[in-house]
Amino acid sequence: MATDSDALAGTMGDSLAGSERNARSGSAPTSKTTAASSSSKVDSNNRSHSINRTAGGNSATNGDLRSSLLGFFNTFRIDELWKNSSTVLVLLVMVGLMMILVPLPAPLLDFFMIVNIIIAITIIITVINTKNPLEFSTFPTVLLFATGFRLAVNISSTRLILSQGINFNGQVVQAFANFVTGGSYWIGVVIFIIIITVQFFVITRGANRSSEVIARFKLDALPGKQIAIDSDLNAGLINEQQAIERRKNIQREADFYGSMDGAGKFISGEVLASIIIIFINIIGGIFIGIVVKGEGFQLASESYVKFAIGDGLVAAVPSLITAITSGIIVTRNVEEDNIAEDLSAQLFNSSRTFYIIGLFVLFLGFLPGFPKVISFVLTASAFYIGYVLSKARPPTQTATSEPTEEAAKRTDRDDFSPERIVEGIQVDPIEIELGYELIVMADESKGGDLLDRVRKCRKQLALELGLVIPHVRITDNLQLKGTEYQIKINGSVIGSALLMVGKLLAIDSTGGTLTLEFPQIKDPVFGLPAYWIDEKHRAMADKKGFTIVDPPTIISTHLSELMKLSTDDILGRKETQSILDIVKKNNPPLVKEMEGLSLKISHFQKLLKGLLEERVSIRNVNTILEVLCDNATGDHFHYFDVLERVRQALGRQISATYSDDAKNINAVVLSRKIENDLIEKVKETGGVRFINIDPANLRTLLEAIAKKIAHLKEKGYQPLIVTDSFIRKPLREVCKKSFQDLVVISSEEIASGYYLNILDEI
Repeated sequence: MATDSDALAGTMGDSLAGSERNARSGSAPTSKTTAASSSSKVDSNNRSHSINRTAGGNSATNGDLRSSLLGFFNTFRIDELWKNSSTVLVLLVMVGLMMILVPLPAPLLDFFMIVNIIIAITIIITVINTKNPLEFSTFPTVLLFATGFRLAVNISSTRLILSQGINFNGQVVQAFANFVTGGSYWIGVVIFIIIITVQFFVITRGANRSSEVIARFKLDALPGKQIAIDSDLNAGLINEQQAIERRKNIQREADFYGSMDGAGKFISGEVLASIIIIFINIIGGIFIGIVVKGEGFQLASESYVKFAIGDGLVAAVPSLITAITSGIIVTRNVEEDNIAEDLSAQLFNSSRTFYIIGLFVLFLGFLPGFPKVISFVLTASAFYIGYVLSKARPPTQTATSEPTEEAAKRTDRDDFSPERIVEGIQVDPIEIELGYELIVMADESKGGDLLDRVRKCRKQLALELGLVIPHVRITDNLQLKGTEYQIKINGSVIGSALLMVGKLLAIDSTGGTLTLEFPQIKDPVFGLPAYWIDEKHRAMADKKGFTIVDPPTIISTHLSELMKLSTDDILGRKETQSILDIVKKNNPPLVKEMEGLSLKISHFQKLLKGLLEERVSIRNVNTILEVLCDNATGDHFHYFDVLERVRQALGRQISATYSDDAKNINAVVLSRKIENDLIEKVKETGGVRFINIDPANLRTLLEAIAKKIAHLKEKGYQPLIVTDSFIRKPLREVCKKSFQDLVVISSEEIASGYYLNILDEI
């Protein structure tokens, strides 16, 4: 026999189900449906029948109500709200404000108090599971919102306690007041004082101090990290996107710890607020109870002390959890695992530790008054953990045993492992080393523009010579003087100088006709007379005709000139292959022909190096490859002949480089007699063509060339000799050590439309 409640539940369930089906189909419920619903239940009494008839008669109304409720709640789907997180956040802030302004009923206050505890637990679990503090970079903001929410709950509970007095029926507050305190108010007071003391004087102060120190060190390390990223970018170790991402992470890290430095004040301020609130609840409650509500002192004091302690503990527990969370996030290092995995890996990495703990606890168990059973249980547990750890890890390496895999990994991580040694001996193609006082020039955050100048130098050289210059690595070198820099190519120092930070260099570009009342030095780039001056003397020096440059300009110009002189050293197999890849993409048949002739990349590289050595641009690489394919094969590659033919094919480019506006090439030439004598003295051995001349005649020749070059420079002309193509390269080899700026071209390289203007004859 079914009870009245059974009949009611069954009838209501069937009626609502039928009503929902009718609502979906758009038809009204029939009497047949009602009869079926009524007959499905056992007839207990007349009341049951009455309820069944009522439910059946109002099934349409209930169905409409249920459909309306379903439609209402569907508008608040969690997945839809998640997509509008900003709206949800605004609503939560409004709820917090309403909690402060509008009195809450006790059940709703209980709800918010439990939510407060849940929020604190959620935050600490999130922090424990993060591998990097930046994964929870919003923690300072979350801390602010959580603190504000707790204060709103405190204000609401204080208002409700003071307004309702002994009739206050908040279950969460009473539970903490009775259960947590063990029914004694004084125990509750002691617990509250302990929690507040630990939170304020231990955890919060420690977290605040850690935040201050970490924030300071992070901000101090910011310039160095920026320089390291820029150096890695210039060295080609990372690409532009990776550099941008690293800069963002560094900035986020600095912002995070800077925010945490101030966010800790939220917690310490909340502790003080909690102390004030509990005294307000006690003193204000007793005063209101006695004066306003006419309650006795004993009743008022017992009630309000009870409620105040309960309310204080409700607020103190989540506040303590949040303070611990703050301490965790600022004191942990960046690891690959979350903090739980890190702690387990580090605390349980030695079985010896637990054996020692077991012995210590066993010793305590034999002391008078100590609980022996508990001590022996803990001793056994410690020994068991130590035993498990000793079995889980490989035995200690002995002198005669084979190295284990773990030992091999540790060896690989050692600084003297082969991999580390190989990394250490690798040299960068181009490197600038700065003294510690010059580092600021490479720090873009402090206005340094050296990196940008270096990029422009690389771009300009690529446009001039057709060679993509490798990334330039900029590093500091503490072995240098503070204002010294040095430039390396393939690990060798090819230039260095001392600068003066904060001063300008006034260079006498006329060669020594100008003077200033300052100590004279030599320009580190061109060797011209120069003076270090202050900014206030700039106008005076500029008026006298000096060229004024700052230290970053000196470094970038020095780098540019040295790279021009060393392009043949910079061009390696890798750079040559990159050039071939570009040609293959734009002109595949040309590279295919080169491969068909069995020409090696070394042939192409040697040809390019020969051109770059004499500052001939290789931008017209298609022409260079065509001449190479027309005049050489893998078995027959005559370097000197192919080089001269390539130069002749690039004659218009070479002529344009060394001609004036009237297309005149102003040069000196060799006399017919000297030229013929040199041609006769040319020898070729092992693929090397050279002039076999005795030292005395060589000295006479170089002295004659030196006089003519001096005359050319006096007249403002580029030192240039035009000769026969057969001896052009050998003559250049003879002269290059004595005259680095001397250009030697052949008469066959002068393109049509250009004219040779002979200034003198050797």
